[in-house]
Amino acid sequence: MKPGPTIWIVICALLLSTCTMLSGQLTQFSHYRVSDGLSQSQILCIFQDSEGYIWFGTQNGLNKFDGYSFEHYFSDVADTNTISSNWIFDIAEDLNGILWIGTKGGLNKYDKHTGRFSRVSLSDTVASTEDNYVYGIASDESHIYINQASTLIVRDFNTGVVQSYNNKLKTGGALYDKGFPVMKSTDGKLWIGSANGLCNFNPLEEEFTYFQSDEYSVNSISNGHITSLLEDKNGNILIGTEEGLYIYNPETEQVVHHKHNSEDAGSLSNNYIQSMIQDHTGNIWIGTDGGGLNRATNLSATGGAVFTHFRNLADNNDFIAHDIVLSLLEDRSHNLWIGSLAGVDKTDLKKRSIKSYTKSDNPDAIDLLDNVIASVFEDDDHKLWVGTWG
Repeated sequence: MKPGPTIWIVICALLLSTCTMLSGQLTQFSHYRVSDGLSQSQILCIFQDSEGYIWFGTQNGLNKFDGYSFEHYFSDVADTNTISSNWIFDIAEDLNGILWIGTKGGLNKYDKHTGRFSRVSLSDTVASTEDNYVYGIASDESHIYINQASTLIVRDFNTGVVQSYNNKLKTGGALYDKGFPVMKSTDGKLWIGSANGLCNFNPLEEEFTYFQSDEYSVNSISNGHITSLLEDKNGNILIGTEEGLYIYNPETEQVVHHKHNSEDAGSLSNNYIQSMIQDHTGNIWIGTDGGGLNRATNLSATGGAVFTHFRNLADNNDFIAHDIVLSLLEDRSHNLWIGSLAGVDKTDLKKRSIKSYTKSDNPDAIDLLDNVIASVFEDDDHKLWVGTWG
């Protein structure tokens, strides 16, 4: 069939307006739900292992994603080679490729070569623990660090030697359904969050330093429920709480507090912080409890920052699936993974070198008459003319 008469279309203005509009938006999100293979929709933690697999900890099982399908791991009380609990708080990996998984049923090791779990007893540690919940895990080149709320446990993953340290951040015997972070900063200190305050631990001196809550002091953390910890590329410690985001500068010991301001569209969307990461470009991504996802630019210990919000809108693939964002991860291919109460969203953070324009039903699409492009010409005024079969 021969094409009809070519119609030349001046679309330069449309191209410019579309480019401007798209540059202010995030790339479309892909969505993964229980119907796509997840064992449960509440994603408490996300981790990428040394082989590139993405692991999702939920309230009902551990999930491994290979880019195409999900593999599930569940607890079986009759089989000690299975994970000890289906409620997964946190995941880490040591240099030998062993996964360490913190659960409501204690600490687990997973050997990817044998496909078996080992349940690691913590009952013989020097300091007693109030429960067997492993709320948070971190690792370095030689140790696994375990946050059991009021107890920090340090385990050499090669020798198995365990040291335990009680801190003053008591839980009052309460058990929690959401984990508490533990993080090792570049200066070698371990930062430990709890429901009743923040502290850091110096392994060389075996001493804790406590950050007391004081609502009347500008250089303190006014809320003691520490929900997320992050060290940024400048060495600042970012502290997520129920009452906003705090940035602590270890050199000056100054604290900057960011909160939601209903009169400022560029402020934090919600004060309850659930998760944080820093991406490869330096932007900080913040998951909140009810305010969706925030991208913070120019965030520093000196003050100013702009927060861009990504919220849930029903039946729209350009937006996240739920406004409660529990976990975040940027993988080694620069994809951002977003764990929420409604499963997992993913978007590509890499800079686009090619932009596509396609005739479609999307109201934001450029008004092409047809997707078969017969010719393209730039005139002396740098206007682009596109000839289509239509």
